[in-house]
Amino acid sequence: MKTTLRINTDLYRAAKARAALEGVTVTKFIENALEAKLHQEVNKLRRSVAFPTFDGGGFPHSPEELKSLIQDSQMEHDLKNLGAVK
Repeated sequence: MKTTLRINTDLYRAAKARAALEGVTVTKFIENALEAKLHQEVNKLRRSVAFPTFDGGGFPHSPEELKSLIQDSQMEHDLKNLGAVK
C-alpha cells in the first residue's frame, strides 16, 4: 500500500541513517519498527497466569494407618447407631 506520512525531519533522518546501517530501505525499516511496536503492545495485553501450587508434604498416614482409621471411624459410627456410644 502506498501512503503519505508527515514525519518529523530529525526522526526521518535518524530512521534513514539507521536503515542504511542495516542495509534496508527506509520503508522496510519503518515497517519493521511498526511491526515490533505492535507486537510489543499485543504482548503487554497478554498476561501470564500463575496458578498457585502447594507442596503436599507427603501423606500424613501410611495406607495401613488410613485403613485402621477408617475401620475405627466406621466402628464408632456403628456403635453410635446401636446406642452403645454417645
